Amino acid sequence: MVIRRMYSVPEHITMAGLSAGAIGAIYPVIQAHTGVPGLACPLRTLTGVPCPFCGLTTATVALTHGQWVTAAATSPLWGQRVGAYLIDVAPIVILEIIFVRLVFALFIVVMLASIGWTIYNRWYQGGTTGQSLGKKVLKIRLISEQTGQPIGPLMAFARDICHIVDSIICYVGFLFPLWDAKRQTLADKIVSTVVVVDANGF
Repeated sequence: MVIRRMYSVPEHITMAGLSAGAIGAIYPVIQAHTGVPGLACPLRTLTGVPCPFCGLTTATVALTHGQWVTAAATSPLWGQRVGAYLIDVAPIVILEIIFVRLVFALFIVVMLASIGWTIYNRWYQGGTTGQSLGKKVLKIRLISEQTGQPIGPLMAFARDICHIVDSIICYVGFLFPLWDAKRQTLADKIVSTVVVVDANGF
């Protein structure tokens, strides 16, 4: 049994609009190449007064041939309507462009600042002194398991990379210090580091 999905009202309107647009684009081209007369405007036929869309067929044919001036001249108010719309949306477009560029520039600045802070705080300070800002505030220190000395910037960077192992197992690796005898995460075990209370701390 095949169950057909019911389309919503907006979807029906969209499909109807696309269909009308396709017919409106194709019919003038067929009319231009076959000589089939266009459809008369009911309002103009009955009253002699052209509606804003009079000459739309001729205008569409002109557009398909790249004749923009002719298209604007054959449909009363068409050029003015397009111009009015462009004036209406111009401030919005300009603001969107400015906003997007400002957001992108701010994003780049924040990213560079974050990378710079990480390099200085976690890898340089944490590697050379054993204390990032957080460790210094909480009076703990990162040292080598073998030497008891700071591990250096390169190993501090490698340790952060190894934290990926702690993360991929649903972050359980970060909980290892709760039951591990040496209070090590998996990253600590990989690079042979331990975190201890600072001698000048608690």
